[in-house]
Amino acid sequence: ICFIFIGIRAGLTAAIAMIMTLLMTLGILYLFGITLNTITLFGLVLCLGLIVDDIVIVTESIDTQRKKLSNLREAVTVAIKKIAKASSAGTLTTALGFAPLLFFGGILGKFIKVLPITIIISLFVSLFVSLTFVPLLTRLIHASKDNPNKYSPLTYFRNGVEWLAKLLSSVILSAKSTKRKFVYTFVAILISIGFLMASGPLYSKLKFDIFPTPKDANELQVEFVFGPGTNIDSAIEKTNEANQIITNVLGDDIQKISYQGNANERQATATVTLTPFDEREQTSRQFVNELNKQLTNIDNTRISVSQISAGPPKERLPFVVQINADDPQKANEAAKNLVSFLNDTTINRNNGTEAKVIETEYTGELITLTRIDGKRVVQVRAGFDADDTTAIVQAAQKEVEDNFLSDSSNLAGLSADDFGFDFGVESQNQDSFRSVLLALPVLLLLMYLLLVIQFKSLVQPILILLAVPFSFFGVGLALNTTDNPISFFTMIGFFALIGISVNNTILLTDFANQGRRLGLSPRQAMASALHERLRPLLTTTITSVSALIPLTLSDPFWESLSITLIGGLLSSALLVVIAFPYYYLVLEFLRSRLQLKYKK
Repeated sequence: ICFIFIGIRAGLTAAIAMIMTLLMTLGILYLFGITLNTITLFGLVLCLGLIVDDIVIVTESIDTQRKKLSNLREAVTVAIKKIAKASSAGTLTTALGFAPLLFFGGILGKFIKVLPITIIISLFVSLFVSLTFVPLLTRLIHASKDNPNKYSPLTYFRNGVEWLAKLLSSVILSAKSTKRKFVYTFVAILISIGFLMASGPLYSKLKFDIFPTPKDANELQVEFVFGPGTNIDSAIEKTNEANQIITNVLGDDIQKISYQGNANERQATATVTLTPFDEREQTSRQFVNELNKQLTNIDNTRISVSQISAGPPKERLPFVVQINADDPQKANEAAKNLVSFLNDTTINRNNGTEAKVIETEYTGELITLTRIDGKRVVQVRAGFDADDTTAIVQAAQKEVEDNFLSDSSNLAGLSADDFGFDFGVESQNQDSFRSVLLALPVLLLLMYLLLVIQFKSLVQPILILLAVPFSFFGVGLALNTTDNPISFFTMIGFFALIGISVNNTILLTDFANQGRRLGLSPRQAMASALHERLRPLLTTTITSVSALIPLTLSDPFWESLSITLIGGLLSSALLVVIAFPYYYLVLEFLRSRLQLKYKK
């Protein structure tokens, strides 16, 4: 991408700088004692889409000045002076986008903490490399100017980008009359508002699950719970029967099955290794659904199949109600009533869709009582026919509170206070997710304060942050198109997107401000900024998206994060080019009117 947009020599400089950044990042991670694992490797791949911003911005700026100035040293100096502050501000805002992830607690915090560390280190390393080594590499590689063949495809492509830049800037400059200025501004702002309004229905259709089950995996887990009275010979017979069903369903897509014993003599576990997901037609989800249907036919044995993925554990029966069992007879009767209620109830999600309970169990069936915090309880558990666990357990809790606990005839002489909800890992996930939402306004405030310091203005930072809502439509469309729910990973992607998307508006605003200081009118300054920054804007956006596409296709576990970034980057870049210049012009118009009023 860099070779296509900014030329062979400049592209080579950017490629070498990116390799240097990754190697230096690995060295720093080693010094911190951080090992290579799934999370750090993902972070490094994601870094490719982020570090390109600093490096390409500096490289492209030098390449632009090289065409204007004959002296290479002077061209490098001018280029660095023009973009150093804006590039530094962009890196800081991107790093801020990942900083809240450092403070997560619980399982999610431990699971994800290495990711923001890896990315923040790489961002600051890329800024250092772009402002120090890139100028040096430029002087070594750009000993002479490129003289590309004017008939080559690359030349035609770059000329096309230049033509588009001139077209967009000429549209801004062509609005000379007041009427035309109003029409152009009204249309551009209306387009951006239309995109924002269209995102509402998209988000209303999305499911919500903090840690969704990946769409595909290479391993399955089979859990056996044998009925009372099952001896070892009978257990082996039932296991062989299940093994035959598994073999028939999976066919050539199975590599091996390994069985593990359990401390409980009535339980066993098997791990099924599948062929890699890129070598088979059916997904692990499809296999899980089919196996769970067929394995129900084995007498006196409960068998459940689930995926094994890289994320935190997913509970088979995530919905848990704890009933005070000081009076075991009443508790068991209430538990049976609750099981009957759950089996007969349709769960309504907030977005209007429905789910059903497909499996229930309660400890009374096993003639055991569980002690929690010193109290005896009977636990009722339930599983559902869908994977968006977070949304369903919340909706199921509401159904139980509103329609079961409110009817005293269901409670078998107990009170509603004798019933409690504990969703285990899911409860911890929800607490961590709430901390993410609480961190969002803090993040935006910190970014705003940083931009206030950078631009010495209270209003322009608000303008710059428009890049964030510009990304909403793309994120919603991408998640709907790929059937991904709103999840912890989409929130990580959105936090990253907040930091990345404002880079484009930071650079456009900074270049327009530089033009204003040189005496250009607001319209001329923005037209010049758009003309000069369109190529690096397209380069960084397309390079970032290109780096994320292989990640999206190679591992379903990270798909939602990558898709969030891809959709948001494309949507934000489009509206930054089409609508943002006119928001800037409106702000400058209002500011000039206020200044004129105060002078009078």
